[in-house]
Amino acid sequence: MAYKKIIVEPSETMFKLDEPLGSQFQGLAKRVEKRNIGVIDLGRINIAFPDKLKSLLKIENSQIWGDSENQAEFELKLQTKIAAWLKSDYEIDIDPEKEMLLTTGNTPGMFMAFMSILDRHSKVIIPEPSFSLYKSCAMACGAAVDTYLVSEITDFMPNLEKIKSTLDQKTKAIVVNYPHNPTSKGVDLKFYNKLSNFARKHNVIVLADSVYLMHGDNGFSHPLYLQSENGKATGLELITFSFLFNLPAFKIGIALGHRDFISPLRKFRAAFNFIPSVFDIEIADCLMSERETIYNYFADKFAHNRQIVYEELDKLGWEYLSSNYAPFVWIKLPNRRRVAINFCRMLLKRTGVLLLPGSFFGEEGEGFIRLALGQPTETLIEAFKRINNFNKIYKVPKRIKSRKKSDG
Repeated sequence: MAYKKIIVEPSETMFKLDEPLGSQFQGLAKRVEKRNIGVIDLGRINIAFPDKLKSLLKIENSQIWGDSENQAEFELKLQTKIAAWLKSDYEIDIDPEKEMLLTTGNTPGMFMAFMSILDRHSKVIIPEPSFSLYKSCAMACGAAVDTYLVSEITDFMPNLEKIKSTLDQKTKAIVVNYPHNPTSKGVDLKFYNKLSNFARKHNVIVLADSVYLMHGDNGFSHPLYLQSENGKATGLELITFSFLFNLPAFKIGIALGHRDFISPLRKFRAAFNFIPSVFDIEIADCLMSERETIYNYFADKFAHNRQIVYEELDKLGWEYLSSNYAPFVWIKLPNRRRVAINFCRMLLKRTGVLLLPGSFFGEEGEGFIRLALGQPTETLIEAFKRINNFNKIYKVPKRIKSRKKSDG
């Protein structure tokens, strides 16, 4: 007997969710590779964690190779070490038990924050352009979304006076992301003080996504929101080990804030078992112990790559925003008459080099492309050799056919 398959339509939310960043080019990339052109992906961070640093991560504790009855003990050990780092480097006093929570990464951490604070009766204000994660989280919890512009027009900061005019009783949260993805720009502590006072006055929580906290040159670190005057009383700050230590597949994050903000996240984490494994916690503990060595290694790598990219872009005559904050370069589209995604498709097809169109980060990103600095230096140099050859062809002006004058 044949069974008839039921027909179930996916939820409306599924149709609204954006595709994973860069996945829109997977089909074209495969076709390019079939032509024996190696694809160089400058859309993502992929600097290898060197063997000499891997040897620092000695995992000898036998308890971590299975379920441990001492989960809380391992968590508190790591959280205490993180609290000491925040105190020494940022002068932030954090109670490691009540004002900090380990998550399974920055994306789950942001999702938990949205689900714990917002619902279908509330509204959140997010940056534009920005990573699609924020809109996706808002859709998941049913919250309404307003946006604020991050561009040269606003000096890459939220216009608080303009945001004030959009506030209503439904507004519960403002998302800030500094260093900013995709523009790479940052803010200073003076602005964070202004923002925290604004949040306190208008009773909105600041969700500070500080994922690219330590990607600056020469030991430079971007300030944390919790350093501001009313930071702990008004904000929830999210950090991730995967980008602190440039291990994209490593899924441990940190949520920081007042105990009243951390408590609902803790309940949500327990309900859905978004709890890091003891194995990952122990690795994170080792990473924290070797933080200076690892950070200095990658800081030098990013600084070197940033300088090479700037020099190559200058040779090409492409305009870009300079910044020593984040591992990206925000580049103006070489020919503003083109659409960014079309330019990136053409570049990938002709050269095998993949860049991300600014439109992937929202409508305000149109006219720009984003390049990630997180590749081996030799890979970046090869990418620009290809781009330079493409640029020579791309810049040749089209010939205009002259009309012959008619006799008589």
